[in-house]
Amino acid sequence: MTRAAHEERLMTVILGPHISEKSTAAAEQSQQVVFKVRRDATKGEIRKAVELLFEVEVGNVTVINMSGKTKGQGRIAVGSPTGKRLTLGWRRDTTSISWASSSVAAVERQVSKVAVQKAKPTSAGRRFVVRAVRKICTRVIRMRPVGVEVQYGWTQQQGTNHNPPSGGGHKRHYRLVDFKRERTGLPGRVERIEYDPNRSAFLALVLYSDGERRYILAPRRCKAGDPIQSGSDAPISPVMRYRSRVFPWVHSCIASK
Repeated sequence: MTRAAHEERLMTVILGPHISEKSTAAAEQSQQVVFKVRRDATKGEIRKAVELLFEVEVGNVTVINMSGKTKGQGRIAVGSPTGKRLTLGWRRDTTSISWASSSVAAVERQVSKVAVQKAKPTSAGRRFVVRAVRKICTRVIRMRPVGVEVQYGWTQQQGTNHNPPSGGGHKRHYRLVDFKRERTGLPGRVERIEYDPNRSAFLALVLYSDGERRYILAPRRCKAGDPIQSGSDAPISPVMRYRSRVFPWVHSCIASK
């Protein structure tokens, strides 16, 4: 089978999402997604189809046999993000359904969320370790603006050093973050997402139209190439910044007897 024919078959493996009350509740509460796939699809084909369509890394494909009312509908399994990979399960059925806009939006929310990596409990210290996956970050040399952070010995209010051996060490670089975002009305573009060891959030390096670069806290769903702007005339987007007075609001008068 040629590569083009193989990709064409993978595009037909997933028939559509399985929409029900339980699957919708699971998608909202546990970030789980249920799909319908071809009955003759193998686990390897399902894994490759998901990686091709949604651009995620699939770690495990689990199939659960259903009984009772769903006996004639095939198999079902549920997908949820666990650690660095996406563990998926599937519902097998020969009936095809159309893609609903709400389901597509749910899948987009699922993929756009930053995954967390849960460490394998090989010791007591590694048992509850959870950290964000740095796959979206760009491994490049840091850009200005950066400052210098030097470690000093611990002192009291009077200035007395109570820990003389502490202090010194390597001179560390600290990324200066623009929390105020005062460049109102000046459009910019996100160059890349960087990991910052001084905070739990990722940083976005913004290149403004006048050539200046600044670091900001990377908002949710922010990626390289996104336009960014601050001010009342900025379009509605998670990466934009507005003043509170420009937000529309509705005042409801509630009176009780």
